Amino acid sequence: MDSSLVSLLVLVVIFSMMVTPFFITRINDFVQKLIKTKDIVTDMTPLASRKDHVIVCGYSVVGKFVTQHLEELDAPYIVVDNSNKHVKEALLEGIEAYLGDASKSQILNALNIDKAAAIIVTLDNLEKKRLICEAVLKHSKDANLIVKVLSLEEKEYFKDLGVTSVIDGKFEVARVLVERMISCQLHYR
Repeated sequence: MDSSLVSLLVLVVIFSMMVTPFFITRINDFVQKLIKTKDIVTDMTPLASRKDHVIVCGYSVVGKFVTQHLEELDAPYIVVDNSNKHVKEALLEGIEAYLGDASKSQILNALNIDKAAAIIVTLDNLEKKRLICEAVLKHSKDANLIVKVLSLEEKEYFKDLGVTSVIDGKFEVARVLVERMISCQLHYR
């Protein structure tokens, strides 16, 4: 290699070693300016005086249906989810939503769970649902806790906790199907 090229490469390496500590401490600011979007705000202080509200844990398919029904009832509710994507979806739809893990006591305090009318857990992940239920009941023994389960086995998994209501999706669908059949006044034997 030519000595002038070697000198230039050495200079570049030395320069990069000198400026790296400067950039490392400011990388977040640089990235924020570059992409021009901020992460979801997790400030839950507006909830400090909230009462008689419904807390919906999870905003995927079932959580969206739950919030639609709560809207129809004009019931005050908030959504909490630990997925940036789900919280952004809720916010874009005009729903009050917060990023947080509902199995953490500081999040439960911020959600003002002691004064909530109900806590509805719509998650599919069995372990995460269990952690949320345990945390809610540890925080507030009298909590009106309603949990969606996917099977009878899952229902048994929550039996020891004393959850207010465990809803088996398959059982409820079967019940509604029969109710609709009866309401259509179909003739059956």
